[in-house]
Amino acid sequence: MHEHTAVTAVAADRVTTADGRTLPAAVTLWTAGFAVHPLAAATTLETTGTGQIVVDDTMRSVSHPDVYAIGDAALVMGPGDKPLRMSCASGVPTAWQAADSVAARLTGGKIPTRRCATSTSVSHWAARRA
Repeated sequence: MHEHTAVTAVAADRVTTADGRTLPAAVTLWTAGFAVHPLAAATTLETTGTGQIVVDDTMRSVSHPDVYAIGDAALVMGPGDKPLRMSCASGVPTAWQAADSVAARLTGGKIPTRRCATSTSVSHWAARRA
């Protein structure tokens, strides 16, 4: 496994890295990283160094209370005050959290106080929520 390695070419039997190494490979499993769209960082929203919008536990921007951010666009703190990883496993729960928060604010309902968490299976999380 070669994590955090830039790849310049993939062939049937080898991979070439940006530093010129050729790695023989019978099988290549190539995964890509995540990048945040630069739109939020170009605004006055409070963002992280990577461009994620800083939100509270209800997915509301800490700098602009009428703005909600979800998924990879948001820096979401999970259990143990650790940021959730960017993935659909965190994107879907953050969308539900934001929807519940907006609905509660519009109807005078109870604002959700639970902290978002990821699941190894989004469908499993959805089934528990139903």
